[in-house]
Amino acid sequence: MLLRNGTILLSNNVSETIEFAVEELSKFYFESTGKKLTIAQSCEDKNIIFSLGKTPLLEKSNIEKDYSILREDGFFITKKDGVVYIDGNTDFAVLYGVYDFLEVYLGVRFFSADTTVVPKTEKIDKVIDRFEIPAVDYRAYMSGDCFGARCVPEFMARSRTHNPFTPIGEKYGDRKFLIGRHCSTHNMNYYVPYNTWHDTHPEFFYVKEGVKEVQGYNEDGTGCSPNLTVCLTNGITDDGKLDESMDVSVAKVVIEEFKKDILANPNTKYFTFEQEDLSYGCECPKCMEEAKKYKRSGMLVRFCNVIAEELQKWADKELGGREINIVTFAYSYTKQAPVIEKEGKKVPIDSTVIPRDNLVMRLAIFANDFYPLFDEIQPPEVYDPLHDWWNLGNKFMFWGYDIGFDCPCWYWPTFKNLQKNVKGLISKNLIYVQVESEHKNSWQNAFRGYIYNKLLWNPDLDVQTMADEFLDAYFGKTGAKYVKEFMQVYEDFYAKAVPERDIFFTMMRSYREAKNLDIEIIDKTLDIANQAIAKTESEDIDQETKARYIKHLKCVRCTPLFCKYKGFEYYYPNASKEEKRTLAKWFIQDARDAGLASYHSQSHLYNFEELERNDYELPY
Repeated sequence: MLLRNGTILLSNNVSETIEFAVEELSKFYFESTGKKLTIAQSCEDKNIIFSLGKTPLLEKSNIEKDYSILREDGFFITKKDGVVYIDGNTDFAVLYGVYDFLEVYLGVRFFSADTTVVPKTEKIDKVIDRFEIPAVDYRAYMSGDCFGARCVPEFMARSRTHNPFTPIGEKYGDRKFLIGRHCSTHNMNYYVPYNTWHDTHPEFFYVKEGVKEVQGYNEDGTGCSPNLTVCLTNGITDDGKLDESMDVSVAKVVIEEFKKDILANPNTKYFTFEQEDLSYGCECPKCMEEAKKYKRSGMLVRFCNVIAEELQKWADKELGGREINIVTFAYSYTKQAPVIEKEGKKVPIDSTVIPRDNLVMRLAIFANDFYPLFDEIQPPEVYDPLHDWWNLGNKFMFWGYDIGFDCPCWYWPTFKNLQKNVKGLISKNLIYVQVESEHKNSWQNAFRGYIYNKLLWNPDLDVQTMADEFLDAYFGKTGAKYVKEFMQVYEDFYAKAVPERDIFFTMMRSYREAKNLDIEIIDKTLDIANQAIAKTESEDIDQETKARYIKHLKCVRCTPLFCKYKGFEYYYPNASKEEKRTLAKWFIQDARDAGLASYHSQSHLYNFEELERNDYELPY
């Protein structure tokens, strides 16, 4: 196929998603081939190269594809009579098909928001039919380029990913597949408005003794106190039904609040009702009694089953049978499944703790990331829930963790597990896989996010090839050579140290203790990073590209600098305060040059200005 100037044919009704697909196709086609694409005025145009969506030409072509198996994001690419057809069930599927064509046939690579590779191309040998369906319907790696205020919507679209925490608009392929109050999570008390109910029904709420009760409520009474939760037995009968004898209850209030959200979001199928980020639930006498009988997870399922059942009955009657799913957590004090062992098998405690067909369990488990997620070497508090929950219900989502957001600069030696973990998750037929990273934009975040997003679409891709391509593009071939050496030093060290020292790689655990990372390793990797920067600075390449490589390499250097700084007193018990300040200033300057927003991703308080005001002392 000789690449030439030509046109793009569109359907009669063009959405902003399709308009964006045209922009992207035209932009990168021109960068790659030097040829221009314009919009065809009719299907009679003799210069049509691409047909996007359900165009009149596609209808005439007699091309037959099974759309029923494409689901939302799947697409096909086929060529007939000189025209490349790209279509799917949705407009964002067409957008993803455009990116697939650019990647597969023109060799374009979208590595990060600031690193895109567009090779020069004159011709394509052959366009082979492609029928692409993602392994997971909804996918998200929550990295800086694809999360929160630092998200770059164009890159999020190019990554074929979306998450409810980062609304980017329909233009970029966003859709409200899952919503909930308070960023769609940790939101139970948002559905029982405090200002409305606390004075008349204080029994609806529970706050641990000695803990401040209310913080940050909105004018309408909704809001989040990090210490407040609601009673999950209030309004539920002993046999797990809605207690109709109560005029008002937590269950009835939650149902009515959900109706508001369901009506306000007519295209959404999944609505979250998830416990606050606490280590405890309600401790009223009835909850304590039921916790012993059903476990905390069983209590949660019993409550959510009622909510899900009542809302579906209402939707069947009032909304023409619209599908409504409630999503709740298996997390923290609810992560252990409500099962017992009977005759050598794990079985549900009773029928009331089996999730209804429209109750989705979202497992959120802090595993030791150094080992594969589903491996028997995981501790029981990880291994058991990851296996026991599959004996209950048939709808699951997964909230995973990657890179400690409490120490985002720390090296995370778990790359070897990525493909195995993704394949294990995909084998569970999950609706949605969300991997929470350190939220900002560290070099590991960009690297691992690229790999994760690709694997969640196709878990059989060659991981090493993807890794090599990313590193070469992100750091330059010279810098990449040193970064690979840098990574191998940490990998070799932790391969021995983790089992010997029982290091646990997950948030707020032992991995970040100075005793678990030898100063010799830090110094060695710091020297490698210094060499990488020096060699790259001396290269004869254009200044813009060199500046980008240096920025990324300084981010790499932040890893040993931060590790040394965090464990400074341990490594250098006799060093002066001024020596620590000098090291801190070096780290802060590199971090700023590298574009790091903070050194602790959970809070804006952990920023560099605060560190300077605190005389360079870490607050944790």
